[in-house]
Amino acid sequence: MRFPIHLFVLLAAACWTLPSQAQTLADILADDCDAFVGGTYTNHNAFGADPNVPPTIEATAADSSWSLQGTLTVSSDFVSSTGEFTSVAEFDSDLSDGINTMSVTIVSTITVQLDNDSNIVGLISGPSISISDGSVSIQSMSTETNFDIGNAVISGSLMGQAFCGCTDADACNYDASALGDDDSCVMPDVCEQCDGSGVDADADGTCDDADACVDTLACNFMQAADSCAFAGQYLD
Repeated sequence: MRFPIHLFVLLAAACWTLPSQAQTLADILADDCDAFVGGTYTNHNAFGADPNVPPTIEATAADSSWSLQGTLTVSSDFVSSTGEFTSVAEFDSDLSDGINTMSVTIVSTITVQLDNDSNIVGLISGPSISISDGSVSIQSMSTETNFDIGNAVISGSLMGQAFCGCTDADACNYDASALGDDDSCVMPDVCEQCDGSGVDADADGTCDDADACVDTLACNFMQAADSCAFAGQYLD
C-alpha cells in the first residue's frame, strides 16, 4: 500500500476538568499543573490513505474527564536517502470537558521506514507532539500500541509534560517555568540561607555570623552588643 503520511497523536490527561473561567491552557495548568501527563488516543485515516477523508484524531483522559477532537489542516513531509519518512502535521482541535470547549493547535512529528516501493514497513520514532494555544506549548511523547497500516489507524497511550513546581519567588527552589504550585517550596532559614548554614543559637533574631554575643547565659544575649556581658562581671 502506498500513501502519504498524515499522522497525528493527541495529548490526553489523567485527572483534569476544564475550569469554566479558563481562557487559555496556561489557566488550566495554573489550576492543575499536571493536567496533561497521560491518557489515550486514536488517529483515524492516520496516513491519509483515503484522500477524500481528512485524517482525524480522538483523545480521552484516563478518567474520561475530558476529550479532544481535531482535523488535519496542513502537513509537510520529508524522505531521507535511506527511506526514512518524516511527517509533520498540524491539526485544529477542540478540547472539551463536556460543558466548556477551547480551541487548540496540535503539531505532530513521526518518522516511519519505507521500503523500495514507498510502502510503510515500520515505525522508527514518535509520534512526538505539542499542544498549544498561544499561551503555552505542552510537549508529549506517545507509546504506540496499535499500528494498523492496512486500516490506517494508530492508537496508544502517551506521557505528557507537567508544569508543577514552586511558584514562590522568595523560596530557595523557586521555579520560574512552573505554572502551578505543587506545595514543594522550601523557604530560607531564619538567616536567609538556603543551604542550612544559617544559625541563630540564642534565637534573638540576629544570625550568629553577625551576632557578637550568642551565649544565652549572658545578660545581653538578646540585645545588639559588641560582646557578651555576664552577671557579676563588673563587680569589685
